[in-house]
Amino acid sequence: MAPPGPDDPPNESYTGKEYRFTTKGDTLYAIAMDWPGEQAVITALAAGTQSLPAGKIEKVELLGHPGTLEFTQDGAGLKVMLPAGKPCDIAYSLKITGLQIAAAAGSPAHASTSDNSSVIAQ
Repeated sequence: MAPPGPDDPPNESYTGKEYRFTTKGDTLYAIAMDWPGEQAVITALAAGTQSLPAGKIEKVELLGHPGTLEFTQDGAGLKVMLPAGKPCDIAYSLKITGLQIAAAAGSPAHASTSDNSSVIAQ
């Protein structure tokens, strides 16, 4: 079965627990397919996860929202406190910096997961 294309109808069953990932240099973008609510929990970025690149997450931003967001990272995942208001109505992109993605993976693959099981394919 082929993945959905740009002309396919939107999937109305996405949840705020589903993320798609992409990178640019050492910046990781986690895109939530629906609004996660007060807190985003990204289990693929749990501390100690083998596929997690070296480095330490230093900053998390929500594109379309000014400033940085409060976050913690533990064995359950990266937990990000979100603002009360959504910046848009489609998808929500978290810009995550501090990881050494480009150096660790060379040219990392873009991952698309609904179960948050993997971020960077190496």
